[in-house]
Amino acid sequence: MGDLGVLVAMDPVARGSLLGIANVLVIALGIAIKEHGGFEAFAAMSIIGALPALIAGVLIGAIAAATPRWSIAMRRLVLITPALLIVIGIGTAVGFDMYVELAFLPTIAAALWLERSSRMPELVPAAQAR
Repeated sequence: MGDLGVLVAMDPVARGSLLGIANVLVIALGIAIKEHGGFEAFAAMSIIGALPALIAGVLIGAIAAATPRWSIAMRRLVLITPALLIVIGIGTAVGFDMYVELAFLPTIAAALWLERSSRMPELVPAAQAR
């Protein structure tokens, strides 16, 4: 399965929690670089964002686990929307609302990957010889 094999094999809730943490690390890194904050700024934002990211990842992963047979478009909507609302809420609450739109990029990528990796595979009929 390659290096991502363990992540792909996880259930959607565990995968969502891991993606939530990874997302906050990417966002913290981007803000720290933009603000020239260095490692201290990155560490502070990562620590502050870790618990909300973990909770959000678990909740969104639970939604993914509960909807594997829904249409792809509907699943994307129900996974991306709460993720973006959480980013808006946290970004506004901590005074980083100027970075909310930038934080949408890794958040949408994580939600889309969660959707794709937890989707019920298409049922393909067995080949028949005629």
